[in-house]
Amino acid sequence: MRAGNAHTAKHAQPGLLQVLDGLPATCRPQLVRGDNAFGNDALMTALEARGQPYLFKLKLSNNVKRYIGRLFGTTAWAPAGQGWEGQDGQLALTGWQAARRVVVLRRPLTGEVLVAGTDQEQQLLAFVEADRQAGKASPATSMRCW
Repeated sequence: MRAGNAHTAKHAQPGLLQVLDGLPATCRPQLVRGDNAFGNDALMTALEARGQPYLFKLKLSNNVKRYIGRLFGTTAWAPAGQGWEGQDGQLALTGWQAARRVVVLRRPLTGEVLVAGTDQEQQLLAFVEADRQAGKASPATSMRCW
């Protein structure tokens, strides 16, 4: 049990490692999965030292966005199932002691999309939702295309 203000990845790490260390190798999980807060060097280094496979989302920092942008210009995408494509490679981020394998997945946009403008040479996309009662289409949410 932890206090209500002690529930971040940083606070969970000691308990997670203690649980893993207490399990026989045959009973350890096949994979430790966490969101982007768990993708920090201290936890990844500790899991690597234990030989424990892991999968964490990465925070979309500027360096991660640049890496993804470089991949989008290549033709090395492989089918990943259910309409997704993927590529993997090595990435060394600031604060990491070592380069690590990263996997990037993408899928085609669904629905109607229009270019809503540009911001610092990046296309801004708006998804169009049909207003069935009025017979009109209106821009819904916007997103930046990296």
